[in-house]
Amino acid sequence: MKKNPVVIVVIVALASCGGPTKDGTASSYETNQELYNRALENNDFKTAAVALNYLLLADSTNLEYTDSLARVYLKARNFDAGLRLGQKVLDKYPDNYGLLELVAVAQGYTGEYIASLKNLKKLHEELGDITYVFMMAQVYVDQQNYSAALEKLDQVIADSGTGYFDAAASNGTQRVNIKAGAYYFKAQEALNKAQGLNDGYYTQGVNYLKKALELAPDYEAALALAQEVQMIAQQSAYQQNMQRQGQSSPSDEELLRQKQLEEKRKYEEFMKQQGK
Repeated sequence: MKKNPVVIVVIVALASCGGPTKDGTASSYETNQELYNRALENNDFKTAAVALNYLLLADSTNLEYTDSLARVYLKARNFDAGLRLGQKVLDKYPDNYGLLELVAVAQGYTGEYIASLKNLKKLHEELGDITYVFMMAQVYVDQQNYSAALEKLDQVIADSGTGYFDAAASNGTQRVNIKAGAYYFKAQEALNKAQGLNDGYYTQGVNYLKKALELAPDYEAALALAQEVQMIAQQSAYQQNMQRQGQSSPSDEELLRQKQLEEKRKYEEFMKQQGK
């Protein structure tokens, strides 16, 4: 069988990237370390993973490289491999908080909600960062446990500390104050329960939305929701005017139903953008 010379070259090149050579030199080992560092600089997670795998072939007991490979896999969304290696490191070093956070987030993505919440709770209790409570609320939303999510959001708002999270935005993501995020999610929840513009939930939702924008005036998701609320109010005013003139138009309830359906669509799109 005729062999492809390009394939042969690639195989030889990879074979040459193994561990230390027989004569005791560390050139190949150092080459893989350099390859890994360069790949990280370029956010090239695939190449970084290859380099780390070669480094681990030379020293399979090196937990530092195992830790690094777990992080690379998790950031590249190779959750199965990342979680497996991450847990191996955490079994030895349970207080590796940076890795533990990545593992907790990945567990949320893969639907391991109980494990994710347990790890986020540990991070909050041991580090005191209220951001982890906000992350727990996000997991509860994914779990569709909205009462628990709202409880955590209230805890975020009441806490004296603050933090930031990455929210979906037109340019990819934007850093947003977690208290603004908490008010935004509470606004969504209240508005989705409202049955009309005179409903208490509607008033609640509008007030929460105002607070979100006071804390983060450039928060794109909150701005978009505020525009929708304003549009609903304008349509309601138009409807009342038509009714006074004896013409038919959509009711407040129908307008809100349309908004709720649009909010559901946007939430599903938001989750897709987050890689869910």
